[in-house]
Amino acid sequence: MLENYFISKFLSIFEMFDLKKELLAPCGLYCGVCRIYKAHRDNDLKFKKEILPTLND
Repeated sequence: MLENYFISKFLSIFEMFDLKKELLAPCGLYCGVCRIYKAHRDNDLKFKKEILPTLND
């Protein structure tokens, strides 16, 4: 019961803010605000080079 309540609240938030469900990432973040996602989408090579050292650890 409680699980259904939270799911319905979660979905209503998506509708309220017109968020795209396909941009809800497995990491728990919303890709629409994720800088790494935006760098990939926009092919931001400068940012990709900046974060590369942190991804190789």
